[in-house]
Amino acid sequence: RSMAYRVHPYRWSTIGRKLEHISDVPLKVIRDFYDRYYAPDNAVLAVAQLKKKYPDIRLYIPGSITSKKPHFLYDSVYVRHLRKLIRQYGLQENVIFAGRLSPEEMAQHMCKANVFVMPSCVENHSSTLREAMTVGCPSVSAMVGSVPELIEPGKNGYLYRYNEYQTLAYYIDKLFSDDALAQRIGQEGKRAVAERFPQDQIGSMLMDAYAQMRNKK
Repeated sequence: RSMAYRVHPYRWSTIGRKLEHISDVPLKVIRDFYDRYYAPDNAVLAVAQLKKKYPDIRLYIPGSITSKKPHFLYDSVYVRHLRKLIRQYGLQENVIFAGRLSPEEMAQHMCKANVFVMPSCVENHSSTLREAMTVGCPSVSAMVGSVPELIEPGKNGYLYRYNEYQTLAYYIDKLFSDDALAQRIGQEGKRAVAERFPQDQIGSMLMDAYAQMRNKK
């Protein structure tokens, strides 16, 4: 596959550069692309590193990963890789596939979580990260897309290079071990989202942006 960036410290694969490239791609290829690049394996590895210090640590992974058995009939290659990691590090009790969640269920999980992790290595703008910050959940995100425009490291969240799970584990530990810090990061994140995306103005902001794009044509 061609690369999204030719001159960049991190170069991500992309399905295509033109609409025709995407329209002609089989669904299985697209699904495998998202399984691989919107994937939580680094979060799993971070949990493996933290388990000794926090034996009861839990990583909840929402989404379409099925609980149907036998797994080899239903899992993609990448999901089989995840399950292998979980078995390899003895994380069967620490990593939970939560399945598809309704918006209400997702909000409940975020409100109960000590830390939200956005481990994707391909992202334009993470709506899920914004939602977690909206409810005041301290967040750690891969440094991708426009995420650095939202998170100020050490002020309202933390950023890490998406392939450095050791750094991810370090920031999770930092938030786990300091309740005052976690609360401050969570509240600052909530404030940042409210200021950047005011609920009473977001609709008009989008309409203005679309109007500007249309006028440039």
